[in-house]
Amino acid sequence: GRRLWVAEAWLEGGEGARGEPRSAVAATLKPDVPKGSRAPGAPEPRPGAKSRKWEFGRLHPLGPTCVLSVAERALAVVEVCGGSLLEWCPLGEPGSVGIAAGVASAAAVDARAFLLAAPEHGGGVWCLEAPPTEAALVACVADVAAVAV
Repeated sequence: GRRLWVAEAWLEGGEGARGEPRSAVAATLKPDVPKGSRAPGAPEPRPGAKSRKWEFGRLHPLGPTCVLSVAERALAVVEVCGGSLLEWCPLGEPGSVGIAAGVASAAAVDARAFLLAAPEHGGGVWCLEAPPTEAALVACVADVAAVAV
C-alpha cells in the first residue's frame, strides 16, 4: 500500500510469554513522492512523463534509521524518523535493463543493500547505501531539503 504503519507490540498482564499480546500504531508514514532517481540500466526520462505512484513493497532494515522498500514497480529508501523518501527509483519502464528492469533478489547488511537483477534482464548487482548513523541521516535530509528548495 501507500502507507506504512510503525507499530509497538508488547505482552500485557503476565509473566514472560503468558501475557496477552497487545499492539498500537506508533506512526503512519505516507511520504511525498519526489522526482524519481535513475536505477542502473534505466532509460533517459521522457520529457513530460508523469511520476508513477509509489507503494511500499517488501521492507528490509537499512541502518539504524532507514528501510529499503523493494516493490515490483519501484525501489525506495525511507527514513523512518521523519517519514520521508531519501531515494525513489521507478522500475520496469520501457527500455530498462538490469536493476531498472526489476529486482530478482535483495539483501541488506547494516546500512547497505545489495540488489540482484534477473539474468533475463541483463543481470547485475547494485549496492545502495543509507546513512549509517543518526548524524549522517540529519546531514542527508538537510541535503535533500536544500535541493528541493
